[in-house]
Amino acid sequence: GGLWWAYRWARNRAEAAVFGLLLILIVAVVFARYLPDTARQGLAQGVGLGLLFVVGAGAVGVHRRSAAERRARSEERKNEETRQDRN
Repeated sequence: GGLWWAYRWARNRAEAAVFGLLLILIVAVVFARYLPDTARQGLAQGVGLGLLFVVGAGAVGVHRRSAAERRARSEERKNEETRQDRN
């Protein structure tokens, strides 16, 4: 049903986010070895901000998705009620 799809979508989204974060971290670690200390601090802050952004975007996306699904469900319910009234 719809719940299973929502779960699967959220899981795929989470997996993609985790994979992206791992890539970012690996790249950051590799670059950090060749950077001076000041640049390394800046990179660490950038990675931290990136983490916050990805987590925030994921949370907002999941929230929007569930809100849209609830709206669609209530619309379906209204349509069913009007159909029953006609019969």
